[in-house]
Amino acid sequence: MKNIEVEDKLTKEVLLSISGIQFDNNEDEPIKVITAGEYFFEDDIHYINYEEVSEDKPKEVTKCTIKIKNNGLEMIKNGPMSVHMIFEEGRKHVSYYNTPYGDLVVGTYTNRVRMSRQEDAMEITISYGLEINGQHISNSEIVVNVQSKEKADLKL
Repeated sequence: MKNIEVEDKLTKEVLLSISGIQFDNNEDEPIKVITAGEYFFEDDIHYINYEEVSEDKPKEVTKCTIKIKNNGLEMIKNGPMSVHMIFEEGRKHVSYYNTPYGDLVVGTYTNRVRMSRQEDAMEITISYGLEINGQHISNSEIVVNVQSKEKADLKL
């Protein structure tokens, strides 16, 4: 992934949309989350912090961070379910997905990471293969769309 030189006018307060789809199962309906978050850029890394709230247990909050670097992206989640996933084009990474029901070994083989930037928005697309406990589960895609809150066309 190549860093695109654009004047950074993303504000600290952002709205983000995260959608994911798995292509190898019978579900072709993407899962989509729209939430508020915070953005900052430091030491050539874009950071996006946000919270996920469980639909089943609204008092359970997972703190999430997306780190976007020149060579890929990291998704870090800490809460009732925790994981640190790394996506680098052409590489496989393995991590533990800690859940209240036990730990899973999650493997990701990243086929492609693409980022497009405008002054006050960015979009990141990740295409990857997903393994759980060593077994291929699906080919998947995540699209993260980040927009300055005051100019966002996303609605909570």
